[in-house]
Amino acid sequence: MTMFLLRPSFGPWQSKPHGRGLGKARLALAPGPPARDARRHRGYTPFMSSVHHHPLRWDGWLPSVLGLGAALATGLSATGWLALPVFVLLLLAVRAAVHHAETVAARVGEPFGTLVLALAVTIIEVALVASVMVTADPPKVTLVRDTIHAVVMLVVTGLTGLCIVLAALRHREPGFNADGATALLSVVGAMATLALILPNHVRAAPGGEFAPVQVATVAGLCLGLWVVFVLVQTVLHKAYFIPAEDQAALLNTAEAIEAVTGRPTPREAFLASGMLLLALAGVVLLAKTVAPAIGQSVAAAGLPPGVEGVVVAAIVLMPETATALRAALADRLQASLNLALGSAIATVGLSVPILVGVAAWLGQPLELGISPADTVLLVLAIVTGVLALSGRITNLLQGSVLLVIFAAWLLVVLVP
Repeated sequence: MTMFLLRPSFGPWQSKPHGRGLGKARLALAPGPPARDARRHRGYTPFMSSVHHHPLRWDGWLPSVLGLGAALATGLSATGWLALPVFVLLLLAVRAAVHHAETVAARVGEPFGTLVLALAVTIIEVALVASVMVTADPPKVTLVRDTIHAVVMLVVTGLTGLCIVLAALRHREPGFNADGATALLSVVGAMATLALILPNHVRAAPGGEFAPVQVATVAGLCLGLWVVFVLVQTVLHKAYFIPAEDQAALLNTAEAIEAVTGRPTPREAFLASGMLLLALAGVVLLAKTVAPAIGQSVAAAGLPPGVEGVVVAAIVLMPETATALRAALADRLQASLNLALGSAIATVGLSVPILVGVAAWLGQPLELGISPADTVLLVLAIVTGVLALSGRITNLLQGSVLLVIFAAWLLVVLVP
């Protein structure tokens, strides 16, 4: 079935008439996208979710309830084989929390929707990392570094590369908006350089550490850059984060946009808010319960300590990864980039200040500087990503290059 949207008769590259609203614009009846493809026009939203199901569906609340029960029953400490089902419940609770956050975000709109999702993801990451920091003996001074570095590399090389490859295999030369893609990568690159590379080149503290005033300043800079990014993406320059062929959708009336995006009802948003709080409570307690087992499993397998940060980062990114890959297969590469790189920006921009505060409260030192090999691969990843996304289209080769860098990084993690 074909939907019809009211669109101004002027073209998408012509100037919009002055004045608020579309009252002075001559409206024409134009065929819109089929209902099954209507969500394509949501490419600019950072919380490009899968189809919203009812918040009270079993997978939206049962994992959280079971997780809370398991955490309390085990006394917030699960070891051995008992940790495996608790870990599965943690993954399901993370998935439920992110989905409910996306539902609330889709209802409240921008810029508050982005804040809801970013805060939910940050709570999940902070809960996981802080739980390991609290239970670790001796303190793991590199855990924050390993987790943040893993998030950046997983997103910039692994997830972005895989999205490009999948989109290219199905659609040959998928298109996107280079203005938004390069803006996303520039923010990720700046944050990663400040937090992970700069500590190795200052003299106020030994090794890869910052002096207290330095770490506080860098944390504030990352937070400030995230705030500016949110304003640009959701208020000032939304068009940067929309595919060029979809920019005309911004000229639709509010009613038409709501009809296309399938905005959740107030009741659904209210229920999702309650389920979000329940899911986040489950995540926090489950993280505390399973945190010792993660480190013990890594050590028992004879793996380097950096693998623990990769595991935490993978858990945090898991829900958005599936949605980003589905968007790439549906020829919505811009939505995939918004999700993937936007998640990295929120994770670094919000988690660094909070985890720095947690470390200060615990009295633990933080070693943030990455190794020379990791520095080379991080710089290579950012430069290659900017080159791959500097045009209006991309292809299989550019995605494959990113995946090769991702494989090299995994090699360095597993065999330092």
